[in-house]
Amino acid sequence: MRPAELAAALRVSIREDFQARTFNLEDAGDRRELARLGRDFGLARGAHETLGLPTWRRLSLDDLTSYVAQKVSPHPAAFEEKAQAIRDLEAGRLGREAARLEGCGEPWGRVVRLFWRDRKGREITRTRGLHSCKHRWCPRCGKPRQTRLADLMERIVELAREWGFDEGHLRFLTLTVPNGFSVTELWEQAHHAWGKLQRTRWWPAHVFGWFRGSEVITGEDGRWNLHLHIVVFLWSRQISYQNVWKAWEEACGDRYQVDIEDLRQIRRKAKGRGTSRAVHYITKYIAKREELSKLKEGPGGLAHLFSASRGRRNFAVGGGCSVLRRMLDVLMPTWALQAERVVLDADLREGRPPFRAEEVDPETGEAYETAIPKPYLDERERARWMALAGPLWFPSTQTVGRRAGPRGQFRRVGLLPFQGEPITLAEHERGKPQRGIRSLVAGGRWGVRRWEEVSKKTGKTLHFSVVLPRGRYAWRPIAARVWAALGLDESQWAGARREAFRGHAAAKVGPLDHRDNLHAIRAALDDRITFNDGATTRSATRRSLKSAELWATFLGAMEKDPTAVWNERTQAIRHRALTLEAPGLLEVESPSLRQLRRDLEYAF
Repeated sequence: MRPAELAAALRVSIREDFQARTFNLEDAGDRRELARLGRDFGLARGAHETLGLPTWRRLSLDDLTSYVAQKVSPHPAAFEEKAQAIRDLEAGRLGREAARLEGCGEPWGRVVRLFWRDRKGREITRTRGLHSCKHRWCPRCGKPRQTRLADLMERIVELAREWGFDEGHLRFLTLTVPNGFSVTELWEQAHHAWGKLQRTRWWPAHVFGWFRGSEVITGEDGRWNLHLHIVVFLWSRQISYQNVWKAWEEACGDRYQVDIEDLRQIRRKAKGRGTSRAVHYITKYIAKREELSKLKEGPGGLAHLFSASRGRRNFAVGGGCSVLRRMLDVLMPTWALQAERVVLDADLREGRPPFRAEEVDPETGEAYETAIPKPYLDERERARWMALAGPLWFPSTQTVGRRAGPRGQFRRVGLLPFQGEPITLAEHERGKPQRGIRSLVAGGRWGVRRWEEVSKKTGKTLHFSVVLPRGRYAWRPIAARVWAALGLDESQWAGARREAFRGHAAAKVGPLDHRDNLHAIRAALDDRITFNDGATTRSATRRSLKSAELWATFLGAMEKDPTAVWNERTQAIRHRALTLEAPGLLEVESPSLRQLRRDLEYAF
């Protein structure tokens, strides 16, 4: 299906399904749907006062539904007026989404086709110069997003190997809830149960991290079917199918479908024996685009689906995988490929430049041979990336960093701290301590858990003895420890990263594009900033600089009003500065800091 065809189907659904729909003031489901649609259109005005809620509290959908029932339902004329206004506004928003889809794929400038050859000699084409709408349901823009998410998960899997999680620790789960008429209600039901599942004692004791993708299709009964595709990393290779089913039942409150596959089954589906093929199959499947051809028959049609899924996240990463995800911008960054592209002065696909290019006339469609375009023509942009790529450039491998990943499509610029392997049951019984990331989980307290269950396939009794963490733990302090270890790393990679980022800063070409690369800068500089006071150049930690900033704030308050020094606010600032200040790290390098120290000593 092309974007224009999807836009036409959406317009038909707006006219036949959405605008023709009537809202019944006696129906609780209609009131809830009206509250959802009116959330962005000022329907909540006055709801806090009517419901007696504090103004700072964010109104939930149940609160808005209660407000609609109290405020609008007793007056049928007011109800119909509100419903019609919200219906018109939502139809206008859906119409704008249809117009956005219609323009996808249209040429906006110079249209160039680039050609590569894959390993089998087949031509692979990429067209540049066409407009992309970036809509979540667009069939054309969905493929790059699918590839991007698959690459993200493959990079996380690659890092997880260093923490002792190989293909035996991976499982592919499909969790479902009963079909329904409203995508909103199904979404809330499934994700509420998913949140309860993670809060159980069973989940953190067995699961290290996870990816989650949500998919909506039309079920066999004609109603909407929503299910969650989840890839889990297990602490141990052993997992009980019945335990997973029981935990999902307790979270949902009923017995729903649970499918579990290990990597051997997925390997057979991927038609390959290699682990990389199986991992690629998993990531492609969890990030796959929804089958739009199956969605027209659902209740409310495409208009209901587009409206109900707006603002919803259908992909998430959690647990230990979220920690690894934040490490990617330091250890396997996407900017390494961009810098490599500038150094080689060519567009790359898996490290290979295109072998020919064509330019297409947008009006006639005629194509003719042209020179392969250079990606960066601006010298300032080139200097910016050369400052980053220089220290990380390896002439022997012709890459920025080492090749990494199943097919060598990533670039590696560092090592993951707290590396280690899981210990066996016999090693644990001999008293061998946990190493690596496992030594930080649950304070390093691990124990043996044993249970029995009857296999549904063979009828035999299965005995499980698994080494699992004991007690609850949180990932935030563990992530802080990992980041601290990465910042204090003194390996060859860490030195190359610091040199690259210092050269980038010295080039004065602006910050990096992506917000997450602030993590990379912080880790690369070892949390240190270099400044010059005119005579000598010293280094100070960010923590010490923050302390100096607080001391300056304290001094400013004292100059304005000497009696203000003893206020609660100024004393809180002083206490915070003393807490942050580390002895011996920050000396008096600049005249302003020297004067600040004298004034503080005089004041006390």
